[in-house]
Amino acid sequence: MSRRTLKASAIVGSCVVLASAAVGVGAQTPAGAATVSQDGLYHPSTPSRLLDTRTSGGAVAAGKTVVIPRSKLTALGLPATGVQSVVVNLTVTGATGAGWGTIFSGATAPATSNINFTKGWTGAVSSTVALASTSGLSIQIGGSGKTNVIVDLEGWYSNAAYTTANGSGFEPFVPDRWVDTRKDGGMLLGQYYDTISMDWPPDSGNWTGTTPTALLVNLTALGAKGSGSLSLWNGDETRWPSTSSVNFAKGETSPNTAVVPVRRESDGSYSFGVANTGQQPVNYLLDVLGVYYSGNVTPTFKHVVVKPTRVMNFVAVGKQQTVTTKLGSSIGSPMLTGAVEGTLTGYKPSTTSYQTIWDGSGTRPGTSNLNSVAGGVRANGFLAREGSEEALNLSVYNSDGSMKVIVDVTGRFDWTGPTTASTPVGRQSVRAVFTRTSMARTSLAR
Repeated sequence: MSRRTLKASAIVGSCVVLASAAVGVGAQTPAGAATVSQDGLYHPSTPSRLLDTRTSGGAVAAGKTVVIPRSKLTALGLPATGVQSVVVNLTVTGATGAGWGTIFSGATAPATSNINFTKGWTGAVSSTVALASTSGLSIQIGGSGKTNVIVDLEGWYSNAAYTTANGSGFEPFVPDRWVDTRKDGGMLLGQYYDTISMDWPPDSGNWTGTTPTALLVNLTALGAKGSGSLSLWNGDETRWPSTSSVNFAKGETSPNTAVVPVRRESDGSYSFGVANTGQQPVNYLLDVLGVYYSGNVTPTFKHVVVKPTRVMNFVAVGKQQTVTTKLGSSIGSPMLTGAVEGTLTGYKPSTTSYQTIWDGSGTRPGTSNLNSVAGGVRANGFLAREGSEEALNLSVYNSDGSMKVIVDVTGRFDWTGPTTASTPVGRQSVRAVFTRTSMARTSLAR
């Protein structure tokens, strides 16, 4: 990982605008590759802003809905047809009261939430939203008071109607911590960024004919000396990030999931960047949850939309305790489903704590999905890899105090290869987890 200073930037509210960039449409399939179904495949985009009510429209009052028209999505590069769902980063800031937000497409909002907030809080949650055939996106605000809303596009999944063979398959991982700056490198100073590199292909596994296009990660900011934001992007110095991935306040621990595009370096490795676009130093954790790749995507894990479903509703959990729920057939099948995604919400913990969500099998991952503050309500997106061949489960571990948890499932990843009772999905994919190659650091001003 190398660290360099950022170029001059202009601050707009809580987000630093460094440059504008057009949305891409995914990596191209190598010449001669067989055409395969694009249903459920991913198309990474350069993060681009869809909505910012601070500069257009004003704060949204509780009980009201703000709409992003389909034409706005089309203008950023999404095709008119063939889009299954979009991956967006939803941010609220400047709330005058406590409340929640739900992002959806179509006429009716689901009975679930994507983000929860308290008065004055700034934070973000990444969400995957099924896109209705001709609709754009709607954000409904509940609670009290009003809040500003910011929405950034990160990428999209295609459906079977999309015929251009340039989508990326997916491989879910058991969460793997690549970076903890408290132990490796120290605080990331304001207006500096880290470049994180990885080799491809991994040393083992069937990765022949594949090219990485993006990583699914959980990025957590902690121990900040003041308010600011972190931005993930492909590390290209000619196209600085124009959106934020995580917003943080002084001393607060703030997580968010994100899909970050990667780019190929001259030495054949692949890399991406983590930028501190504010002025205050901050530590961060980076956990890798999965990889998107193009080329040989037969078979792969494809994304499948699930009707937003609340599978845990204000379930009480105590200190160092775990609560578990079994997922029904409407969520997925243990013979096909390799991972489920959704939103984890922590409700009014008695003390500051962290929560981890996984399928409940084997050893609990040594990472966290959510960091909760005493008396607050916080949410974060999650991906939980499913490894059991008998049933789909979700378990939530709470590190300290007592609290209630809410879990909403919004999607899953299904294996597209053959499965039998003797070879369940968890053993079909032989691709191996890979790791960051180095943490070399240069030009770090102290």
